[in-house]
Amino acid sequence: QCSHYWSRGNWSPRVDPQNCDTLCFSCHRKWGGDYRREYEAFKRKQLGDKAYKALEVRAHLPAKKDHKLAVMYVKQLLSEI
Repeated sequence: QCSHYWSRGNWSPRVDPQNCDTLCFSCHRKWGGDYRREYEAFKRKQLGDKAYKALEVRAHLPAKKDHKLAVMYVKQLLSEI
């Protein structure tokens, strides 16, 4: 499953690769619930403090939902793989 560290309520980082992690069903439920601090520790270790803080800033930027732009962005990312 794709886990979004900053949830759907935060549109800005919705398709940001740094905001997404592949998790099994049970870890997704665990880290999305009572074990949020463990997920934060994982993200800080994964990204480093500077990148984590930058992701946090992006998560709190106001953004209008634009599905067409999101699809274009994801297609570009996939073409770079």
